[in-house]
Amino acid sequence: MDLYSIANMEPYDDLIRSVQPALAFLQSHVGYDCWTVARKVDDEYIVVAARDRAYGIAGGEVLRWSDTLCARMALGLGPRVAPALAVVPAYTRAPFARHTPVGAYLGVPLHGPDGDLIGSLAALHPTEMPNGVREHLPMVEAMAKTIAGSLAAHVVLAERGRVAERAMADASTDPLTGVGNRRAWEWTIAAEEERCARFRRPAAVISLDVDGLKQTNDEHGHAAGDDLLRRAAVAISSAVRAHDVVARLGGDEFGVLAIECDGRTARRLAKRIARALEEEGVRASMGIAGRADGGLAAAVEAADAAMYAAKRHLRATR
Repeated sequence: MDLYSIANMEPYDDLIRSVQPALAFLQSHVGYDCWTVARKVDDEYIVVAARDRAYGIAGGEVLRWSDTLCARMALGLGPRVAPALAVVPAYTRAPFARHTPVGAYLGVPLHGPDGDLIGSLAALHPTEMPNGVREHLPMVEAMAKTIAGSLAAHVVLAERGRVAERAMADASTDPLTGVGNRRAWEWTIAAEEERCARFRRPAAVISLDVDGLKQTNDEHGHAAGDDLLRRAAVAISSAVRAHDVVARLGGDEFGVLAIECDGRTARRLAKRIARALEEEGVRASMGIAGRADGGLAAAVEAADAAMYAAKRHLRATR
């Protein structure tokens, strides 16, 4: 199995308890050695609950969604019931099937109230199953609707928690630029660090320092300097994603907390910010750091250090 991380499942405890009896029933009445309920988050397949006597799959395991059989099933590339996996090319070509001995598959997508795909109910078996297993699909689909309701409720509660956090952060706004102030930044960093540690989620920090603010103030007045800072905030905010956090940390310094963001995505994000600043006629030095063993606090320090190094290099080359 192409496993690449483990998620902390404590936040899913109530959901796990609610779906385990359903998995036990399905295993005893339909067959298949392995049954799972998984949540889809971007390109991650997070196993929320499992009842497995063949592969050792357990709750908390995370795979790439695009590698799984369920991704192909949800796209309609293969049937929901495949008693003989070998005769379904879309499934045999899936990276998961190439690394795991699967003879039979059954999968049903789980949708939220708005129709969005939020996960899957799936079954695997090491050898082929009899064709008669298809007769159980209506029952499995009915149970999938119930499980989807429970999963959707969990997703909504988690999102409401994040929205409430963001509302508190929004109350701490820098009056000049309209982005978050240092208080909001520190509070959001702490809240996101807790989430990253719990769910093993990636994040990154981008530190920016607007070049030439003092010179602008001295030569053109503080109104021009304020305008420079406002244009910087507009440019940065226009380049980040909806769920990222932008804050003015004081003076000419800004910070971006890139949520659910790995190193490659952070670098792309930084390039977008650089282009937006250039279009606004704003020069800035920038540093990037991903969350690692030291958490987001260490990432903030590392991004600051990289930003100051870039600023020193800029001064030395002038």
